[in-house]
Amino acid sequence: MAEINYKLFRDGYALVVFNRINSKELTKMICTTNFSLIPKDKWPTHSPLPWDDTVRVFDIEQNAWRSFKKKNFIGMMKLERKT
Repeated sequence: MAEINYKLFRDGYALVVFNRINSKELTKMICTTNFSLIPKDKWPTHSPLPWDDTVRVFDIEQNAWRSFKKKNFIGMMKLERKT
């Protein structure tokens, strides 16, 4: 299994690839956890949940918070910009 590099989420944009739950369909997502890259009106109003078996990130293209299961993670790479 590939390793998740959480630093990429904090430092900027990352392209993440994972399998959807209950299917073999691949999903690609451009995401971040860097608040300077997230619209202020989308910032959480409560304490973030711990990263247990789920990774929570802000999907730049959907303009919303999303998550994926660690066990479904395939790979990721750093992006210089959101493209």
